[in-house]
Amino acid sequence: MKTTVLHVYAVFVALCVLFVVVSGATVTNSLAVPAAPILTGLLSSAGHQHAGEAVGLLVVILVLWVWIAMKTGPARRLAWFPLIAVVAEIGLGHGAGKSAPLVSLAHAFMAPVLLSTVAALALATSLAWRRAPVMIQDKGWPPMRGLALTTLVFVVLQVAMGAAFRHGVLGVMPHIIGALVVAVLILTKVICLTQMSGKGLLKPAAITLLVMVGVQIFLGLTVVSMSDRAMAQLAGLIFSAVHVALGSATLAASVVVTMEARRSVLPAPPKP
Repeated sequence: MKTTVLHVYAVFVALCVLFVVVSGATVTNSLAVPAAPILTGLLSSAGHQHAGEAVGLLVVILVLWVWIAMKTGPARRLAWFPLIAVVAEIGLGHGAGKSAPLVSLAHAFMAPVLLSTVAALALATSLAWRRAPVMIQDKGWPPMRGLALTTLVFVVLQVAMGAAFRHGVLGVMPHIIGALVVAVLILTKVICLTQMSGKGLLKPAAITLLVMVGVQIFLGLTVVSMSDRAMAQLAGLIFSAVHVALGSATLAASVVVTMEARRSVLPAPPKP
């Protein structure tokens, strides 16, 4: 089956949102890097604002397209979430600044949330999601659906703590501990999935998520270990921006895994 144009557009919008996340991370760092003239363009504060407004328009078009093309189904219901998220994100963006640190924090947190809602909509518009799922029988403990949801909750908290650390509201240790907890939860999920029969999308998605978290922890420790002088260089800026972007992508992947778990995992039969 060929991929639908709507799904391709949804993936494109998700990539655009991810770019705006990188742009926002660069602006938050407020670093002067003479070797990177691009910072005076799209990755500047004004460029970030204009890019955010353009992406907001793309999201609205995506939502309207889904509502027109799909009269029923989960995609139509999911379309409300990116619409609400993008309105909140743009509103918070206009109020963010040094004089409003809490608003800036909320703006930074909503960016990965917006990406996750668009990623969920991209999944719901894919042909793979519209086909009948390959069902996997849950072994019972830990329950896979509950484990997926618990992991998602901790990833959301981890993203929030990362945003709080970047804005000076929280220290780094809770963020590091949260990363280890998330890694253990995802590793547990992957180990449990390897014990189940079936060849659906859930196993490769969970393994991909585990790899992403491993890379994310490495990037995070690298950024924390850098001196202020190193962070003021182009390399430090790149590491920090990629860390933020991958954290947002990790949240989006967690949402996708949770959706697939709820769709394709059969609850364990009750014990006699």
